[in-house]
Amino acid sequence: MAGPDSLAVRRAAGAALRAVRRRGTPPHRLGAAARSELLRPGLAAEALLAAMQARFELSRESAERQLGPALADWRDALGCADPILVPANAQAAAAETALVPLPIPSWCTWLIDSGVLQLDGPPVIQGPRVVQQAWLAVIREVELSAVECFPVVFAARFGSGAASLHVHLALSPPFLSQDWRGSVCLRAAAHRLDRAHPAVRLWLGAPASPGATAPAGGRYGESVVPGHHSILFEPGAYVRAWTRGATAVPLPGMVTATIRRSVFDEQGFPEQFCHCDTFFYLRLCSRSRYLYIPKPLVVNRIQQQSVTRTLAQGRLTVREHQQFFHQFLKGEGRALQLDFLSRFRLRFKPSANAASQFAINGLLCGRHRKAWDAVSCVPIWQWPLLPVLVLRAWHRERGRMRRAGVPAHIFFH
Repeated sequence: MAGPDSLAVRRAAGAALRAVRRRGTPPHRLGAAARSELLRPGLAAEALLAAMQARFELSRESAERQLGPALADWRDALGCADPILVPANAQAAAAETALVPLPIPSWCTWLIDSGVLQLDGPPVIQGPRVVQQAWLAVIREVELSAVECFPVVFAARFGSGAASLHVHLALSPPFLSQDWRGSVCLRAAAHRLDRAHPAVRLWLGAPASPGATAPAGGRYGESVVPGHHSILFEPGAYVRAWTRGATAVPLPGMVTATIRRSVFDEQGFPEQFCHCDTFFYLRLCSRSRYLYIPKPLVVNRIQQQSVTRTLAQGRLTVREHQQFFHQFLKGEGRALQLDFLSRFRLRFKPSANAASQFAINGLLCGRHRKAWDAVSCVPIWQWPLLPVLVLRAWHRERGRMRRAGVPAHIFFH
C-alpha cells in the first residue's frame, strides 16, 4: 500500500490528466494490458512536472525552469536530454548486450521511488534512439483512491559512428555481498570513439534534488586515472599466478592487510619459521579470497631510524624455505592443481633466497662469509642456475637501493 506522500504525488499527477477521457489500466492488469494508445508526450510531461511539484513543494515556475528543459515533445515519445546510466546487470536478462543509457531524466528516479513512474522492461535500441517503455500510475478521482496506469514512452538519442561513446564504470570492491559493511567506491570515465571530438563529461552520484539546499553528493568530470582498479583473486588463483610470476600484486604481508579474526585464528602463524608472514599468507591465499586495493586506505608513519631493511641471513633462512616449500607442495600442491613448471619454480625458491643473500652480502655489502654460508646448503644439482639467480637478485636489489638513496651497509642492515 502506498504511503501518504505517494498518494499526494499520484493525485497531483492525476490532476494533470483529468482531461483524458479514456480510463487507465488497473495496476493488477499491467502484464496483460495492451500499449496501443500511448499518452501524448505533452500530457505526460505535464503530469511528471506536477508530480515533482507535489514531491518537493515547488512552484509551477520553479518546476518548469529547473526540470522542464530535460523533457521534450517528440510527437511519438517523451524526449530526454539528461539520460542516466545504471549497471547492465540491473536491467534483467532481456537487456541489450552493451550498456545503454536509461532515457529518463535523473530526477525521475524520485518518481520511481514514489511509485508514480513504473518502468516496463529494460531500454531498447531502435535505430538512432534508445527507447524506454513505462507506465504512469496516477489517481485522477478527488474522493477515491483508485490507481490508473497510462502507457508512456521515453526516448533519447543514442550515439552511433563518430558520436558513439565508450563508458567505463568501476566498482570497488568488485563484488556484491550483504555482509559488506565497508565503503563502496565508484569510478567512471567516458570517451568518444573519434578522439578528435570534445571530451565527455559525466556526473557520478545521486540524482539531484530540486528541494535540497546543498548539491547532491557526487563528482563531475571528464575521466579517471586508469590502471588503479582493485583486483579480487578467488581461492588459489593468486598463488598460481604468483608461482608463474604472472602478477605484480604483492603478497598481503608486503602491504597493509586486513584479515577476519576467525580466519586468522583458524590458520595461525607458523612460529617455527622466521619467514612466518610469507608462509602464512601463501597458505591463506590458497584457501581464501584475496582482495587487493592499490590505493592506500590508511597512512602509516615510519620514523627516520627505521628505513633499513632487516634481512634474515645465513643458511637458516634457506633451510626454512626448503622445509616450508616441501611441506607446501605436499599439502597444497594437489588442491591448487599446479602444473610441472609451477612446482619446479617453487622448488627453486630456496635457491633464489640463497642467491639474493649472495648478491646482497657478497656483492653489495662485502660480507663474503655470510654470502657463502647461504649458498653452501643449496643442492649441487641446482648450482648451474645460481649465477643467473645471483645476477637477477643483484640487479633488483641495486635498483631498490638506488631508489631509496641509502648506502648498502645501511639499507641492508
